[in-house]
Amino acid sequence: MKNKAIGKMFMAVVLAASFLAGCAGSSGTAGNSADVEEEETAAEAEAGEAGATDSSSGDDVNISGQHNDNDSHDNENGDLQSGGIGSEYRQLRFYARQMSNYVYDAELDMIAVKAEATHIELLDEDLPQLKAVIDEYSKNKEDIVYGETFEELKKEAIEYIPDMGDYSEGFSIKYDTTIMRADTAVTCLLTYYGDYTGGVHGNYCYYPVNYDSSTGEELFISDVVDEGMLDEIPDLVAAALLERYGKDSFYGDADTQDAIAETIKKNYGKGDNYSFAVGYEGLTFYFQPYELGPYSSGVLNATLKYEDYPELVDEKYTECAADYFIGIDADLETLPHSDDTCNAYLSAPDEWGTYDELVINFNGKDFREEIYGYGADMWICTIGGINYLFVNLSEDNDYEHLMVYSLNSATGNVECCADVYGGFMGYVPADPYEFRIYDRGDVLSTYSMYKNYYVGRDGVPEGLEDFYFIDTDLSLKTISDVEGEVRDDFEGTGTKAVIKSGEKLDFYATDGKNWVDFKRSDGSFVRFEVDRSDYPQKVNGIDADAIFDGMMFAG
Repeated sequence: MKNKAIGKMFMAVVLAASFLAGCAGSSGTAGNSADVEEEETAAEAEAGEAGATDSSSGDDVNISGQHNDNDSHDNENGDLQSGGIGSEYRQLRFYARQMSNYVYDAELDMIAVKAEATHIELLDEDLPQLKAVIDEYSKNKEDIVYGETFEELKKEAIEYIPDMGDYSEGFSIKYDTTIMRADTAVTCLLTYYGDYTGGVHGNYCYYPVNYDSSTGEELFISDVVDEGMLDEIPDLVAAALLERYGKDSFYGDADTQDAIAETIKKNYGKGDNYSFAVGYEGLTFYFQPYELGPYSSGVLNATLKYEDYPELVDEKYTECAADYFIGIDADLETLPHSDDTCNAYLSAPDEWGTYDELVINFNGKDFREEIYGYGADMWICTIGGINYLFVNLSEDNDYEHLMVYSLNSATGNVECCADVYGGFMGYVPADPYEFRIYDRGDVLSTYSMYKNYYVGRDGVPEGLEDFYFIDTDLSLKTISDVEGEVRDDFEGTGTKAVIKSGEKLDFYATDGKNWVDFKRSDGSFVRFEVDRSDYPQKVNGIDADAIFDGMMFAG
């Protein structure tokens, strides 16, 4: 198939760029980017001669995920490749979606209680222990939003709010989780927790949790850091915190490196209660409000990079991708492989809850872009030493819109380099060489569909297929005999055959315009050409609703 030809050619090219020399040795990749572009041009020319088409226009948008039997690219020797590396190492695939629930109390004339949390689902089926841990995590959050925990909070709110005087507002609780790292070595979840149950202000903190991806077991500091280095952590972290924040962020009687280190030793010692994240570039330590400084200082964090402390962490955890996605809400001190800083946010919402401006602060300078949306999820994508900002906007009727911005260290500028119709729709991007973008399809029904992409030249997402996989539980049943093109496997050569009335067909793939592939109960595939020039749609010149039962279209 064309997508495999493009994928293999591209993966061969990017091997030269860097990608899994290990995090500690990844800082020298930026200088290779020009060479990568030249080689990529040659690969594209070769793909063109082979007749391969690579669609990266706004029409290319992708969906779902149960279909890719070969989600990772194979090299000529059959080794698994991800991020350009031939090994068993790969980056993992997740879905994440926000759950929310609230109760409006008419007597109080206000929202009495609101709960929000992130639901996470691991798509990789070959890591059952990790999947069980992630499922349990999401089950716990579902209880907070919809179960007994929510009911208890509601009772407390209705009882106490009338007596709260000037501070009267609804109770709230929030768990917002970012996937900081996702590969076959480590899965790291960073959760923002916030609550309000009365008073001048609420409480909040950031707490990370790290799992060994192969076993699903939680990783503690003694599992990750060399035993001989444990005693050095307080001093190393104290120095990093002072360098990042300065003395004013700490309590006045404990604002020196020695004093901060002593506080860390007192609170944590050699114990396994450090709040830390095992990231792609280093260990990040988190200290909550009041631990090292006043509430106004907020959560303080500092990163000990693997390249600066090569003896600190077991190399099992430092050998990871140099190219990856990471959520911008992970509060990065600097962007990957650089000294650049970036923060991005949406302007204040209007009376209808929509936003009209995106603000990107890059190295202290604001760049503003007119947008339209109800919210946005944002990621930094680092590839070949270059960083891009991916902004996934939510719009009307559950549509999404993806915009990509280059963050140019040399010029200090921010420029929009891609504007894609469609979005991630809950898919969590991790690997710049294979991720999904979703759209809505309407050939023989309305459904979600997706295509796999890689980050190409200048940050533009490039399609790895010239079709979409369909993500839906919807099936059709033939109510009359119909001729289609039948294939034993999806990539095989088809022959004309008659599909008998009464057969169940599962949606599988489409070009989004003229054809749909269905998977049959015997594992074979059948393709129908569809005329969408008028309604109802037609197959073989016959109205589709005279051939299929179960079609559903969104209004």
